[in-house]
Amino acid sequence: MKIIDSDSSGGLMHILIQGQDDLWYIKNLVKPGDLVRATTLRRMEKQEDAVRSKERSRVPVTVTISVQDVGFVEFTDRVRILGTVTEGPEGVTGEHQSLQLGPGDDFYLMKRSITPSERKLLEEALNGTHQGQAIFVVMDDEEATICRLRSYSVEEVARIPSQRAGKDYEHQERDGEFFSQVRNALRPLAQQATAVIVLGPGFTPDAFGEYLRADQGFRGIPVRVVHSDRRDAGAVYRFLETPESEAVMRESRAAVESRVMAEFMRRLSRNGAVAYGLEEVKRAIDMGAVDTLMVLENKFRESEEVRELADRCVERGSRMIIFSRFTEPGAQLAGFGGIAALLRYSIA
Repeated sequence: MKIIDSDSSGGLMHILIQGQDDLWYIKNLVKPGDLVRATTLRRMEKQEDAVRSKERSRVPVTVTISVQDVGFVEFTDRVRILGTVTEGPEGVTGEHQSLQLGPGDDFYLMKRSITPSERKLLEEALNGTHQGQAIFVVMDDEEATICRLRSYSVEEVARIPSQRAGKDYEHQERDGEFFSQVRNALRPLAQQATAVIVLGPGFTPDAFGEYLRADQGFRGIPVRVVHSDRRDAGAVYRFLETPESEAVMRESRAAVESRVMAEFMRRLSRNGAVAYGLEEVKRAIDMGAVDTLMVLENKFRESEEVRELADRCVERGSRMIIFSRFTEPGAQLAGFGGIAALLRYSIA
């Protein structure tokens, strides 16, 4: 994400969407009541003098809308902003309008003010702090699942069966065909990959790791093999919880979420310094005990009280992590009321 221009207060910003990962940040930064200005295609009526018939055509128009809702379907390349037109061509003011924005598009965002928690999230988006580019292959001798780490989730890209049957299990030719199919599916992703992580049980991940390292197309790309008892995308989240992932993933959002949630669960099992649920977290904030605030994105967007708590934490120097609802750690956090915290000391 890039800010092309802004006013001194930061409440008016001209924003360029540079990549798909930016959409998650936009969804959580744009709130109901904000104003968004962008160019879109809209059906306009044209009066034909001869027959007075109405012809409807889609033409580019620039409109400003008062935002009512923001959302997107995961793994698409568009974010949809719904609202009512406050400024635009004659005849459209007051009408409902949806703006669909994706990578390469620019728009103006106007806020009455920008809160500390919003400013923190914006800084994260502008710095690309949590954008990982590792590619994962979760495999055993029956199937391979290729996953890509997005800023807000682990995206399943492809699933490839080994098609082993009967005595084929012992045939190296079948392995070679299976590995070739997985390699070919990986190639389009490899150009932007910082690493390929192969996960899974048994000997197949080791054999495939050696196969990739010997391939000219993957020279210069680190290939790591990590054994896991999981055969699905859950193996990726399990890996992201480990210290080993830090060297590979640095500070990707999914990795941060996984490690923080793992620490929360570890402390919880030992009656350690944690808080969860709105009232308990609020009490911890009042006492100045919060080290890391964990908030589910839905709560951050929809609850004014939660946003105020997040602002207080940021102002006091606490760390704030907004969890995506599309991740396993996000689903875990939802089970604790959508808000929790790692504390500096126990308040029980």
